[in-house]
Amino acid sequence: MSRLKALIVVVFFISLVSSSNTFADEKLRVSAINWPPYFIYDEHTEASGIVSDVLAEIKKRLNVELEIIKLPQKRMVTYFRRGQLDIDPTSSKVWREADKDVSLYTIPYLKVQKVIFVKHSTEITGDYINDFQGKTLGSILGYHHNFFVGKAFDDQLVDRKDSRSHDINLKLLKADRIDGLIIERQAAKYWISQLNDDIDAYKEAYDAGPAIDISMRIHKSQAALLPKLNRVLTEMIAEGFIKNAVAIHTKTPKAYIISENDLAD
Repeated sequence: MSRLKALIVVVFFISLVSSSNTFADEKLRVSAINWPPYFIYDEHTEASGIVSDVLAEIKKRLNVELEIIKLPQKRMVTYFRRGQLDIDPTSSKVWREADKDVSLYTIPYLKVQKVIFVKHSTEITGDYINDFQGKTLGSILGYHHNFFVGKAFDDQLVDRKDSRSHDINLKLLKADRIDGLIIERQAAKYWISQLNDDIDAYKEAYDAGPAIDISMRIHKSQAALLPKLNRVLTEMIAEGFIKNAVAIHTKTPKAYIISENDLAD
C-alpha cells in the first residue's frame, strides 16, 4: 500500500511539472502587423517596437517559445479565424466582433487614440470635426475613420489628402501643404522622432474618435494561456515596463530641416 501511495505521489508531481511546461514545449504562433511604433519591420528585418518588447518579456517570464509571423491585416484575420495563429497581440473587442466565437481577450495593456495633429503655431482647434470645415487634413490611403470624420470627408466639409505613409503627411504639414493630419497619438510621436523633428512644434487639436483599449487576443484553443498572460501583463503594467517601452519607441530628438524632395508623394 505504501508503494502504491508513493507511486501516486510521483505521478502527481510529474503531472504538475508537465502542466507547468505545456507552453514551453510548443511554439506559440503570434501575428505581427506592421504598425509603428507598436510593430516595426520590413521584409529584411525582424519585428521591433512596443509590442515586440512586451512579447520578448512575456517569452522570458512564461518560458515560452514564440513564432512571430509577419502578416498583412486581412490575412492575419483569416489565419486567426482558421486557428493558424494563437495570439493576435494588438487587438480590441470592438474591432473583432465577427470573430468573438473564437476569441478570448487579456486585460487591456495599451490604449490607442486617433487625433488631429496641427502645427503649434496655428490657431486651428475644434470641439467637433465640422470645426475644421474648409481645412485639408492628411490621412493614409485607404484608412477608414469614425462616422463623424468619415461623413465630414464624404460631405466635403473637410478636404482629405491621402498619402502612403504618416511620415509623408508630417512633411506636408511642416511645409504648410496641409492644415493637419489624422494619426494615432503614439504613432505621431514615433514618426516625429524618426524625422528628427521637434514634438513641441505640434499640438493635438481634436480627438478623431474614441480611445481604444488594446488587448492580446487569444485563440480559444489556447484558453489555458489566458490567466498566465493576464498575470504577467498585470505585473508588467505595475512595474512600469510597458510605459517604459512606449517611451523608448516614441522619443523625439531635435528639429530638422526638410527639402522639397521630401514632399514627393
